[in-house]
Amino acid sequence: MVVPVDATGEVCVSSKVASDVVVDVSAWFDSGLRSAVGRLVDTRVTGGRLGAREVLRVPVLGVGGVPGSGVVGVALNVTAVGTAGPGWLRVWPCGSVEPATSSVNYAAAGAVEPNAVVVPVDATGEVCVLSKVASDVVVDVMAWFDGGLQGVPGARIVDTRVGIGPVPAR
Repeated sequence: MVVPVDATGEVCVSSKVASDVVVDVSAWFDSGLRSAVGRLVDTRVTGGRLGAREVLRVPVLGVGGVPGSGVVGVALNVTAVGTAGPGWLRVWPCGSVEPATSSVNYAAAGAVEPNAVVVPVDATGEVCVLSKVASDVVVDVMAWFDGGLQGVPGARIVDTRVGIGPVPAR
């Protein structure tokens, strides 16, 4: 999700029931957000279902309202569809090292799980998607950045499973 920080540089997380919480930062921006709408890839249509640990290179320039140049990053909706088991998808700029954090998590075989992802594009205008287990993948673009996006590849800033315990119910 895209969430602004408050005056202290923090965001708040609440839960209806007691829950562990993991917060990963993939990027931040201070300007340059532009609207876009379009499907970048749907492996159910292309027949290119990802195998376990297989990388899918997704071109983002010139598609769905994203211009062919001047783009530093994109806001995507990434969905795992018909997964072979529990796992995750990772999304990152292809020219960078694969992050250690997930972008979409799914708990069971056959899952359909979407998530919003903000990610810089690499020098070729691509982002990479990797699935822990075999899965179809759908990637839709929601916006693009012409500046102001600062990438932080997979920086985990909170994990209540380690140390501080679950967030209590509200």
